Amino acid sequence: MRSTGRWVGYSLVLVVVTGSQPSGTGRKLLESPKRPAPLGTEVQPQSTTLTPELRTGILAAMRLNRQAFQEDAVLSRYNESRPASSLAAFVTCDLPRTASGAPASQYAPAQARSTARVYPETKVADCLSTTGGLSGTRASPLAQHYYCSLPGLSPDIRGCFTFQLRLPSVSRTRSAWEDGFLVDGTKVPVEKGWKFLGPDPAKVPDIPTAFNYCVTDGRPQVLNTLKNKKRVPLDVAKVFPTATRPMCWVAQTQLQIFQGIMSGAINPPVPEQVALLREYYGCDAIKGKVSPARFKALCEFPADTR
Repeated sequence: MRSTGRWVGYSLVLVVVTGSQPSGTGRKLLESPKRPAPLGTEVQPQSTTLTPELRTGILAAMRLNRQAFQEDAVLSRYNESRPASSLAAFVTCDLPRTASGAPASQYAPAQARSTARVYPETKVADCLSTTGGLSGTRASPLAQHYYCSLPGLSPDIRGCFTFQLRLPSVSRTRSAWEDGFLVDGTKVPVEKGWKFLGPDPAKVPDIPTAFNYCVTDGRPQVLNTLKNKKRVPLDVAKVFPTATRPMCWVAQTQLQIFQGIMSGAINPPVPEQVALLREYYGCDAIKGKVSPARFKALCEFPADTR
């Protein structure tokens, strides 16, 4: 995902079939008076000034993602704390927390659910090193940085969504490895994979279908492990006997923020996007406190976005 160009928005109309209504940041922040374009239609992003309410909602959503999933050291840098383990979205979405309130993975065994599995800031930087667009075009700064605030794996928020939709011409990679567990508690390396929705390899597939699969089930469709240094298939049911629903987090806490940013309906002038992101990262405060490479990833923006 390293090609140049501009973000190409797609109408994103999500029909979320969870058992309860979305709550939290952004639930009522975006109510567009315009009728959305047909699904899959390329649309020109709107460019509207951020209202104070919308700006506050976006920052709250991104900070909540950071507080819920990133490392303690990152939270300490921003004087932030973990949300309570009793947060409704954690409970509703079956997102396990350790005794200290840190995030844990969704593998079934108790040892997996009691061991911290954070979303490292190095992975955020890796995500930001791509162009960000599913079709290989460059995403807007807000779209990319917001999306990269969401974990890629465990929970598989970006993994489930992106691997189903990213065009083969951008990347044929549809899987990623991590340390996992079988249902019986055996610790094994696990390769999680999702299938490209297709069928047209030149067109981003049905976005609502991908989103809703990640909300209602979300389990990898292909699993592998290593045996004698060779990749061997795993039965999904032996690793994830029940749905993992990684996008449930988005549906419960920031659905309209996600829908608006990812569709391009929330696409304010770039200087406003950059100002919001610099506030989110505290760029003035962290300069010299993080490595130059990390500061560049978080706080410096390509010349063509300024």
